[in-house]
Amino acid sequence: MAHYIRFEVFVPVVYKLTSRDSRTGKKETTIHALPEASLLEFVEATRENLEGITQADPMGPAPFKGWWQRKNQKTIVIDRLTYLFCLAKIHESEKAREFFAAWKQKLESSLEQQEILVMYFPVQTIGDFF
Repeated sequence: MAHYIRFEVFVPVVYKLTSRDSRTGKKETTIHALPEASLLEFVEATRENLEGITQADPMGPAPFKGWWQRKNQKTIVIDRLTYLFCLAKIHESEKAREFFAAWKQKLESSLEQQEILVMYFPVQTIGDFF
């Protein structure tokens, strides 16, 4: 049995951004797709730092749908999400936590998201993978 920390990162596959037209003042909504280059950069950095990462099937439909509504706001945002997960060796848990915290901020900024959900928790596996 081996002990690891599992990190899960949920990112939007398709998302909407609302802005105001500077000339008319009207709200405009644009739909964006997860930029493949951003995702590949994250995957490569994770692989280099923590040996590997797994993503939900990118060719299939988004495996998750989330409803978000901030307090005191009427607008409900619906996200279609994919997720990636990584197992970090238990003795590298602090390094991995710092790595994912930095990438959380980077992904929030590059994808113009208020929040990217990153969770981590201990797991045990049958067999020692690393």
